[in-house]
Amino acid sequence: MKLPTALFLLAAGTGVPAATPPTGPIQDFHTGEILQPACIPGELARLKAASDRLTKAIDPQGAWGIARAMLCSNRAPTGRMPRLVSVERYGLDEDSGAALALVDRRHVEPLRGLAYGASVEASGHDLSYHYNTAGVCVGGFMLRLADGRWLLVRLGEACD
Repeated sequence: MKLPTALFLLAAGTGVPAATPPTGPIQDFHTGEILQPACIPGELARLKAASDRLTKAIDPQGAWGIARAMLCSNRAPTGRMPRLVSVERYGLDEDSGAALALVDRRHVEPLRGLAYGASVEASGHDLSYHYNTAGVCVGGFMLRLADGRWLLVRLGEACD
């Protein structure tokens, strides 16, 4: 499932304890597609393999540590973020436009295992991870390669 570029969340992280993931799939409200929890072993293995391949052997452990922390952990990987992280949200307060903000990295919240149908794609020096939450919201985060290490630089979410 492809998400619009505006919905990407950018992130980078380190190894952090994982939250207890949901065990069952959800249904995408728009497409009817059945989405598996991102934090179950088979989905983690699939996503890690794709992430590792897309890093082109440049700090694959760093990129995967950030992604896994953002998807499955109780703590955001603040050590792999700039001081301010770009956050973009749609569907707030019945407004159809985007709400953009720079947020202190201490206020970035991970998904705590509530991500489904996760995927990753690369563009230039960026890795973009996409997911669905609750069947009606889509989101993502972006990692950017800076001085040989991956950093979480942007987050995004859109809900109906």
